[in-house]
Amino acid sequence: MTIKRQADVAPRASKRLKIKARLEEAVTISSTLFGCTDIVSELFSFLDAKSLLKFSCVKDFSSLLTYQHVVRAAMMSGGYGATSLERMIAPIQNQMVWIPSPQRLLRVVSGKRCEKCCHTTRYVSPYIGLFLCNKCMVTYTEKVYRKNPMKQFLDAKRVQRVPRKGPRSPHRFLIKAQMQDSTGANIGPIVTLQDIRQVQKLENMSPSDKVKVHVAECDARQPNAESAANAILSAVSKNRGDATARKDAKLKAKLEGQQRFEQARKKRVDQLLVDLKALVGDQVAWKSNLDNRFWRSYGNQYFFSDPILQGILQPMFKAPSKINKAILCEIPTRIQTVVGKRALMDQYIQRIVDFVNDEDDGERALRHGWNTHGFHYDFYNGPIGKILAEPLKNPHALKEEDLSKLCQQVKAIINRKHTGRVVLQKLSAKLEGIPFKEDVEQHYWSPYQWSFGFRRQHIHRVLKEPLLTPEEITEEKLDALVEQLRVALEKKQKVHRQVELLLGPTRKYTVWFRMLNSWWWDSKNNRVRFHNNIARRLLDAKFSDMDNLTDETILGLSKDIIQAFEKKYGTNTQS
Repeated sequence: MTIKRQADVAPRASKRLKIKARLEEAVTISSTLFGCTDIVSELFSFLDAKSLLKFSCVKDFSSLLTYQHVVRAAMMSGGYGATSLERMIAPIQNQMVWIPSPQRLLRVVSGKRCEKCCHTTRYVSPYIGLFLCNKCMVTYTEKVYRKNPMKQFLDAKRVQRVPRKGPRSPHRFLIKAQMQDSTGANIGPIVTLQDIRQVQKLENMSPSDKVKVHVAECDARQPNAESAANAILSAVSKNRGDATARKDAKLKAKLEGQQRFEQARKKRVDQLLVDLKALVGDQVAWKSNLDNRFWRSYGNQYFFSDPILQGILQPMFKAPSKINKAILCEIPTRIQTVVGKRALMDQYIQRIVDFVNDEDDGERALRHGWNTHGFHYDFYNGPIGKILAEPLKNPHALKEEDLSKLCQQVKAIINRKHTGRVVLQKLSAKLEGIPFKEDVEQHYWSPYQWSFGFRRQHIHRVLKEPLLTPEEITEEKLDALVEQLRVALEKKQKVHRQVELLLGPTRKYTVWFRMLNSWWWDSKNNRVRFHNNIARRLLDAKFSDMDNLTDETILGLSKDIIQAFEKKYGTNTQS
């Protein structure tokens, strides 16, 4: 063991010496390279915004950063940084914001979070040059209407407004107070709401002159603002052509890549279809349908005219590279199974149509469409769909007795239309001399629900359920329906009388009467509902038991409503 360890010492020592020599060489090169400011400045011209931010964090390199480096990195990188830079150009050109230093401008184009709450945001806020999220924009700005005395201050030169709801909004938003970044430098608009309130105290001066006094003080704090703004704008104009060419080249390369991908995918799918045809005999009926297809560039996939092939092949061909020989051999069996299932379903549906023996209503009620995802039929008629959808999903397990029951049920639903009309004629004959006879006769037929409906809600609520099974309605049930209609009419009249009694004292208050008159009938709970919040709070509990309401109680509620409106809106709202 000792001899072996001594033999290993020499190779390990030589390895350590080689690593140490490489590190010393790297340190020598880096010190020589980064010790020369001209080389570092030239190196900054080739870095993107992210790499440039890492280098500029070094204390010795931060002073070498220029506007040309930042603008070129942002415009060449594109994306969110280029958008933030474009949003900074207008306020810098008009000198409405504090001109940012190269380090500040680099942080703006590289920003990903709000400067106040660290919430994720993509771009710098427009008009103000601050990286704020929507929540902080509301917190740190204040609405200033154009009609208030500050209008002349808002129109003064170099006052930056924030049109929150668009440039033609009747009011503007101003930053509340001056902001500083982490280094203590001023950022954002040079004129804030706090500054305007301070210059308002100056006397014997116009509002524009008062603003000029504050702007002059701000210019004195940054004497090189004009030259810095010109440097930023000249760098933008100098690099715009190269940035546009780079953007166009990226877009062209992207389109070419998409075309190559589409061609390769189409070639792969065509080859799979050729191999699939080779696996299928000529006597198979659906083989010819493989040629009835078209290629759609949006999605890069084939669409087949046959719904069965569409449902089976299209999801598989979304990833053609994953289809191996074993999967390809299973496709014909799967297609043949679905084709046989659909043929059997068509046979059963045709037997049901023949059993109904009503060409008009039978074919209309049994209209259906093929579901390419579930490989079954969906019926447009709701009641018939509930009966036939589940049994026909597995037609091979459907027995003759079950099919006979389905035929009887479908025929009963289809005959509902004719039988229901006969019942309605008998009901109209029993309603001679009753005011709501015309409302009963004004019914309509819903072809999707395959049932009768009525425009009057109280009549619809009484007759809808019984007319779903019109063959079970006897003379005794007809008399009971007439009595229910009478009770419903009396309740409706009572409800209208109670509401009129409630709204009567409020008619002299035109605006309040309109608010209260927007009420509706809740047919589910059989009660009155009000849209107005005050009426809803005071009346919902009382009107839940309308049968026990007396006239004195309703008049008392009307007085309570008026008092509540007077308390909220005042007494001068009678017109």
